[in-house]
Amino acid sequence: MVDTMNTRNLRKRRKAWAAVVYVPNHLQELAAQYYNSKSKKLKEVVRGLGGERDLKKANKLKLPVIAKIQAELAALEDNSAADYIAEARELAKSFDPKREAVTGEIESMADDVAMALAPDIDEHTEGDHPEATTEAQRFYKIATGQFLPISEALDRWEAAADGVKVSTFKQYKSDIKAFIEWSKDIAVQDVTEDLAARWWNYLKTTPTKNGSDIAPATLNRKVGSLNRLWKWMKARKVHKGENFWSDLLEEVPGEAKAKKGVKILRSFTKPEIKKYLKAIEASRTKYKRAGLDIVTLLWHTGIRPGDLSELTKDRVLWDEDGVAWITLLGKDDGEDGGKSDFNARIQPVVSPEAVVILKRRVDGVGDDGKLFHDIAPVEDSYRYFRVQKVINPICHKALPDVPVETYSARRSFSGACEDAGLDPVQWSRLMGHTAPTLAAAVYNRGHKARKRLLLGITKVHAELGELADTK
Repeated sequence: MVDTMNTRNLRKRRKAWAAVVYVPNHLQELAAQYYNSKSKKLKEVVRGLGGERDLKKANKLKLPVIAKIQAELAALEDNSAADYIAEARELAKSFDPKREAVTGEIESMADDVAMALAPDIDEHTEGDHPEATTEAQRFYKIATGQFLPISEALDRWEAAADGVKVSTFKQYKSDIKAFIEWSKDIAVQDVTEDLAARWWNYLKTTPTKNGSDIAPATLNRKVGSLNRLWKWMKARKVHKGENFWSDLLEEVPGEAKAKKGVKILRSFTKPEIKKYLKAIEASRTKYKRAGLDIVTLLWHTGIRPGDLSELTKDRVLWDEDGVAWITLLGKDDGEDGGKSDFNARIQPVVSPEAVVILKRRVDGVGDDGKLFHDIAPVEDSYRYFRVQKVINPICHKALPDVPVETYSARRSFSGACEDAGLDPVQWSRLMGHTAPTLAAAVYNRGHKARKRLLLGITKVHAELGELADTK
């Protein structure tokens, strides 16, 4: 249980509460630059909670805000294992998954990476060295072809860049190389919505060579170059993950010209998502029912909307207690594959209203076996693509000036996982993310028994509650 009456990580600003996160000494200068502080060092990050004055509510609202700030600070850490990436890329060129001996050698090399970064690390202390563990995981995934460094993706694109003018591609390459240097050649699978927004913000706040602000057209072009690479990767099935560059350009198409801040999204509060659902219900769109069902399921399960929209009848099973068990696919599981290989999992659903939706969808399944057969298929994209184009504007209209969109319901689910006190591996499995330790990610891939998963989702449900509640 979360102590809702404590003031830890909270501070009064005027009459309202704000979340406070203290910045480690070694990050204070970087944080000052990132957050555009007037001082050379930033000792703490203070972020408002929407004018909330009630302490109990503030304690609930602070958790996702604190998690967001901590993620931003973590991203400022230097990638101290960058020297190993070139070696991992070379190994990936000749990697054969059928040769167990080679896989074993790469596992040993990944352990060496962890040891180089944290000499005292062992199987009992991995949790004490998250940076070393993360870099070891990254080395292993790149060496075994699971992850693709952006530099490698750029090389492949250049080799196959038919129909693109040499001068145009040269500009693309220059823009993308700048991002590679800034991100220390992060893997394409590790690019997140937050990272894309931070790159945008970095470009906006970094003076050009002549000391002036970046021109709006140049800002859009630099982000657009990354968008082009991601589109090429998707078309060639090099990487099927989300294109946050496209999402960012669509979300704020006139942002650079208007010189407004980047829209940093947060999770829904329960009253906000209820208001959003009422707005969908009052709309006249033909995707009303699909929109209501997806938003409700997203709130209760945290499953990505694209995966929900592609569910088939055979991937929803029931146990004797009425719990629904959904089988989700990984990126290599056919055309309906998920965002990454860690997306593959089985996930229980215990919310009564979510179970009702699944039963109705299963009973009314279409000829193609799809639960959401009422959404017209989209070539080379999720069915959800059509729905989000309709319901996201409804969200923005129902909740003007509130930094949320449909996907924010997944953020709410993640916050509930934290509120429920789930251990990191259990939390990662429910979210379809990389397990947080080398052993869980590389060896057992974080799988847990059904009983453990059910216990976890039951705790999360206690935090979220039913959307139909009138309280």
